Amino acid sequence: MANWKRTICMGTPSSLIDQTIVTTDTPKPLAGIRVIDFSRVLAGPFVGQTLGDLGADVVKIERPGLGDDTRIWGPPWRDIDDGEGGTEQEATYYSSLNRNKRSIVLDLKDPGDIAFAQRLARTGDIVLDNYKPGFAATIGLDHASLATDRPDIITASITAYGAETDVADLPGYDLVAQAMGGPMHLTGEPDGRALRVGVPIVDMMTGMNATIGVLAALHERNATGIGRHIEVSLFDTALSSTLNHQTATLMGESEPARNGNRHASIAPYESYRVADGEMIIAAANQKLFAGLCRALQRPDLLENSRFSDNTTRRANVLELNAELEATLTTRTRDEWVTRLRAEDVPCGPINSISEAIAWGEEMNTQPVTTGDDGYRAIRSPIRIDGAIRTTVRRPPRMGEHSVEVRNEVDG
Repeated sequence: MANWKRTICMGTPSSLIDQTIVTTDTPKPLAGIRVIDFSRVLAGPFVGQTLGDLGADVVKIERPGLGDDTRIWGPPWRDIDDGEGGTEQEATYYSSLNRNKRSIVLDLKDPGDIAFAQRLARTGDIVLDNYKPGFAATIGLDHASLATDRPDIITASITAYGAETDVADLPGYDLVAQAMGGPMHLTGEPDGRALRVGVPIVDMMTGMNATIGVLAALHERNATGIGRHIEVSLFDTALSSTLNHQTATLMGESEPARNGNRHASIAPYESYRVADGEMIIAAANQKLFAGLCRALQRPDLLENSRFSDNTTRRANVLELNAELEATLTTRTRDEWVTRLRAEDVPCGPINSISEAIAWGEEMNTQPVTTGDDGYRAIRSPIRIDGAIRTTVRRPPRMGEHSVEVRNEVDG
């Protein structure tokens, strides 16, 4: 690795001190790794944020006057420092995907900015994009172009349907991928409309898959000195996420359908009515079902041949649920949670986001990460040697680090 590059990667930008409540005891396994992120919206920025959470220096490239699409995906909005003594509004959507990054504005229709983008990319260990297939090559940012004098560079592209497919040019978003790849068909009540999952699950899983790919490539590079090009598509991720439903289709000769909260293969494993609403019970094996019966003081259920094992319980799930709810509706959710947890039966309320955060704080899971400018978000779920990042670099203002990054690259 060239010395000039290592100096750039290891240097601590002055703005990092300005933006962060510094935590000196937080492990940063990707310290010294630089990520040049040309992606926008969700899946790609999620990769950059994940790598940034792990200590990488992430440089985010944004379009003049527009920036990342998610900057204006509001409401809701939050007030931020505009860098000139005033305030401006930023969509909380953008805030959720862009912590631990620096921002530079480049016009990739301008020859001078394209040339700088190429120089910048060559200072990176990982280059991310979610351009339509073929576009990166037209401006010299594809793997083949960059690897000419940086054979160790790792590039990662997120596409809608795959660069080598017959539909490579079709655009894609999470909603379309959920529909086209199968998850939406499986989501919703049996007699209702197909529904998208309530979070952008395909985008997030695509980002996770891309992160796995680049970390694998980093590991290989340590041994070979050679980089790789990683590609992950929304469609491939959506289809692969169907897990047991895909094998049921391929090997079980059945077409899975919507089951609402009910599991297709396990019972009892869904939501149930109680005296004051609903709760979740997941008695996924015989030991847990026995514990459920004890908590409900219903030994007769365990002795009933219709409910003697998972196969019979699933075959008679409507009758089982009627028996369970006849007892469950006699007490409140909190009463049942206490009784079921005493028997180690997995269960819980159906929390709102604020309720989930409050429960995490009460139980000391330390769910919230903080920064300046009033930035608060759910922290990275990754713990390393028991440590978590509780303070972070806030999401950057658009182009906030343009001068800083240009000076690092060109002096």
